Amino acid sequence: MKPCCCRGEQRDTATDMCEPICTEGCQNNGVCTRPDICSCTPYWEGETCHLDVNECHNSPCEHDCRNLVPGFECSCKRGYKIHDTDPTLCTKHTVNVDKFSVESDSLTQARINWRLHSTFELSELLASIKITFCAENETSSISSMNPNQRSLTVIGLSPNTLYTFKMEIILHNTIPMEDRGNLTGIQTIRFHTPSMLMTKCLRYHNERQRELSMSIITHQLDPNPCNNNGECIDNDLRPFYTCKCPVGLTGHNCNELYDPCSESDCQNGGICTPTADRSNYTCTCPAMYTGAKCDVRISPCITDPNLCLNGAVCIDRSLTETGYECKCATGYIGRHCEVSYTYCDDRICLNNGECIHNTTSGESQCKCSLPYYGERCEITMEPCVDSISNPCQNNGLCYNYPTDIQLNEPFCACPSHAIGMHCESTCRDEGGGFCDCDTQGQCSVYNY
Repeated sequence: MKPCCCRGEQRDTATDMCEPICTEGCQNNGVCTRPDICSCTPYWEGETCHLDVNECHNSPCEHDCRNLVPGFECSCKRGYKIHDTDPTLCTKHTVNVDKFSVESDSLTQARINWRLHSTFELSELLASIKITFCAENETSSISSMNPNQRSLTVIGLSPNTLYTFKMEIILHNTIPMEDRGNLTGIQTIRFHTPSMLMTKCLRYHNERQRELSMSIITHQLDPNPCNNNGECIDNDLRPFYTCKCPVGLTGHNCNELYDPCSESDCQNGGICTPTADRSNYTCTCPAMYTGAKCDVRISPCITDPNLCLNGAVCIDRSLTETGYECKCATGYIGRHCEVSYTYCDDRICLNNGECIHNTTSGESQCKCSLPYYGERCEITMEPCVDSISNPCQNNGLCYNYPTDIQLNEPFCACPSHAIGMHCESTCRDEGGGFCDCDTQGQCSVYNY
């Protein structure tokens, strides 16, 4: 029998199903989900989804919010910009000097190097970069560069002479003073030009020789403090150098074997093994895990295809303690569906009651015939004698519970076209006539 459509519904000729009717229609891609009720998409509200939602009312932006139709747009105050990954947040601009160094392999010239880091384009913040350098008894020399320049070569220096170099960041005058706290201003460094004795790791020699004597250098140091062919690299902190070690070695002077497993990220009990050249490592994973870091769990359903028995379906539950679940076929229960089971074995229905198994809940219950009631149809009800106090509507049959159950409200047995505690709600088709509630789809939900 074809299901009837309730009031507020109409039959869709394409699907032959009952669909709700929204008299005024749903706008802006809203969907009619119940009679005269629209389910709206984000950014819209109202009975017909015709009103724009003012998202700015809930202050979604860190600074300023402008409502759009539809949606919204965030903007930042001066000196800030929209965050790279979150358009509702603002990032304050910064400029940091990551490196400022002076080096030379010549007696009379030097190269100044610097590296800047900024959350903005440097040209948006800096007007120029100014380099000042001088010897103790000489006049300063000044050079100004554009913000994108990263080095400067100076000539005409004197050998074995101590110079002071200063780098200054010149900001645009449009940057407010209160926002200049995140800007690194002046960096200085003292540099001694090399002598003929210096051959390798000049910065190391420079700083160490200057530490020994601020006058003309006469003391010769080890040309390279890095052992095992390590490369000496300038460093701003004592001991004024770092060693770039060959593969497999570590330590400040490249004297120690490098253990890559000291920084291993093998997970879930994976065992770290260094490679032959000690430049890297591999993870040996325990059972049930795979991947370069042993971070991928292998489903038991894959490793053991016979895990679930008797036609059951294995479902992966990797994120739970059990790891898997067996969905048993009808007639079987147990962790692996290994136990044969007949539904309703555990339930006896009296007075010709019928045992019904609910496959969704996995429970069995008794379906009683009148005038019997209860979990096992063990309770006998009597028809209501007093018709005046009969609460049952729409031809519902009235029964009283036994007095020892202590239920004062009678039980209403509803006809097929009525539902509710007192059979107060009826199901009707599109023509207004009564129809069977059991075939109504959502008619009982609407409760007309």
